[in-house]
Amino acid sequence: MPSNEITLHFVKGGEFHDGKSLQDVFVKVKSKELDVELVSGKELLEKGVDEDKTLFVTDEFTGDVFELLLAHKKRIFGPICVLQCLENEVPLPNRLHPVYCLTMSGAIVSCTNIARPLREKLKQLIERMNGVFARDLTEEVTHLIAGEVGSAKYATAAKLKKPIVLPSWVEEAWQHMQNEHQFDGTDAKFVDEHRCPILKGCSICVSGLDARRREEIKRLVEKHGGIYLADLQLKHTTHLLIEKPTGKKYNFALRWSVHCIQPDWLYDCINAGCWLDEREYLVMLDSDLNSTSKINGTLSATTVDATMNNTTISSSEVSRKAAQAAKQSAKSYGSKDRANESRQLSLTTIQTSGLRMLHKSKHTANKDATCDYNVPIPSGDQFLDGCRLYLTGFNEGQLDYLQKIINAGGATRFNQINPSVSHIVVGDKPIKDIEKLLNSEFSPHVVTVQWLLQSCRHVKCLPEQEYYCFESNDVFEEAGKSNEKNNDKEKKVPETRVDNENDEILKQYLVVMQNNNQPSTVKAETSNKI
Repeated sequence: MPSNEITLHFVKGGEFHDGKSLQDVFVKVKSKELDVELVSGKELLEKGVDEDKTLFVTDEFTGDVFELLLAHKKRIFGPICVLQCLENEVPLPNRLHPVYCLTMSGAIVSCTNIARPLREKLKQLIERMNGVFARDLTEEVTHLIAGEVGSAKYATAAKLKKPIVLPSWVEEAWQHMQNEHQFDGTDAKFVDEHRCPILKGCSICVSGLDARRREEIKRLVEKHGGIYLADLQLKHTTHLLIEKPTGKKYNFALRWSVHCIQPDWLYDCINAGCWLDEREYLVMLDSDLNSTSKINGTLSATTVDATMNNTTISSSEVSRKAAQAAKQSAKSYGSKDRANESRQLSLTTIQTSGLRMLHKSKHTANKDATCDYNVPIPSGDQFLDGCRLYLTGFNEGQLDYLQKIINAGGATRFNQINPSVSHIVVGDKPIKDIEKLLNSEFSPHVVTVQWLLQSCRHVKCLPEQEYYCFESNDVFEEAGKSNEKNNDKEKKVPETRVDNENDEILKQYLVVMQNNNQPSTVKAETSNKI
């Protein structure tokens, strides 16, 4: 500490934890011919704080005296901080907040995936140890504290080679300082002891792998901080490692928004020493991948521009669930033979008939007379949750109004037709984009704007069949009948086949939630374990 510092006021009382009393530090500072003064905490409480006195030293960073000094915006230091500055011949930190020690000097720390109460505690400890807490991750940040992997901050810190640590790094640094006042919390070896495991927060299940690979994956997952689950668990499983997009676990994983990814993701994470983005390892049906390229040759293999409440999202984040929804929508069009691969509809027939009949719907014919663009918009009701909409044939004013309905209903609006779209809402203007859709293997609901308006009016997602632009779905039915004539010997697929299959899956694999709120699980069959 330089000799020209103004007076240090030592507040009497207490001892700090390595056995050295506040009085001892006072004596050492005074022996260096520095200006010091002992003051009574009781006197400060009774008479108040002199505004001319700015620097105070106390070993009690709680209590009435401490709060009084904070209220008067005094610079407060712990005796350990003063002792460290004295021994290292450095000035006292110029901080607006209290500094107890120099254990984290030079550290600029940010947090991710940390609950607010713990984040506030970590911020306080970091600042007490002379570190800097940063809310945003910038190039100046030296360390990132992560509660679990997977956030944008985590990905950026990993790319910038920043140390990513657990909250225990800060907490244990504080404890070490109590016993060793010159302890350096930024020491590389100490930091490495608190590195965030690369699978922290990941609960991983597998499907379609042999017993040897299952055991190997289980060992690696647990070694690197993840949780291995033998069964797929609702609200618990985060990742399903699977090589082919088949099986009951895969189907339920899609419904539950679980990452369905190649096992290579696990090995690549271990080799990279950090969590890697799952989007590069998604497992998708070959038809999904082929149809994506057919929809729009300009689509990137990894991203699709979409607007969701004015936010750009990537196709990899929605394509898994949206593609499945699109296929289910196609099945609901009334083509009973689509469930049987040997009796699929002719796309050429659909295209030709569809374009011919597109505007023949009774809803389309008198749409101008019945549309009410002043339907009250509810708030807080996600009545369109899961719907992915593409709007066509509307003017700017209508689009603004419909966007408000979409936002209120919790739906997603896309700016271009792609495999993720589940509904096409048709307006007044020509809808040439429909031809592009009909040239693809994807068949979302094509409905008039009345479906959207009436769903908003009733605050629920209404059945689409009453609002189809294709009159009574004749397009698909005619194509189906054409196929039937060419396949007279084939058995007719029951209309309720898909529903029955789902019911059977639910009966066999869903465990009813008990009163103790145990998670539902998908159990592997003992006779057909995959």
